[in-house]
Amino acid sequence: AMFGARRGAGSVLQRSDAGVALDEALPPLERARHLASSKLSLQRAVFAKEIVDCAHSCGFVDTRDYLLPFVKTLSDDHESLVRSALALNYSDLAGFLQQADPELGYVLVRDRLVPILVDRIRRETAFE
Repeated sequence: AMFGARRGAGSVLQRSDAGVALDEALPPLERARHLASSKLSLQRAVFAKEIVDCAHSCGFVDTRDYLLPFVKTLSDDHESLVRSALALNYSDLAGFLQQADPELGYVLVRDRLVPILVDRIRRETAFE
């Protein structure tokens, strides 16, 4: 799995035939930080697609403190591929938060995820 346990030390980036790939030996939060803030839209889209797996690897507290801020950033990404990948994972991320901590998870979904999604929908439909 992309956000599995650390398997060893290594450099952050490795060259490959396809360009630059992130070292999979990084701890989940460090890997998430690099992918979410990458200059390459494909890496940001990969993170958006795998955010729920990352949340499971990181746990509730780190998801709340470190991953949720990336949701806002990625929802505003200039690349539609990144925004679409994230949108497809909103319900699973909300489910993770509510299962991990039913009371606080609900509050996070209500107060942080839903407003981001509503704002994104408003901006997308404003251009139609």
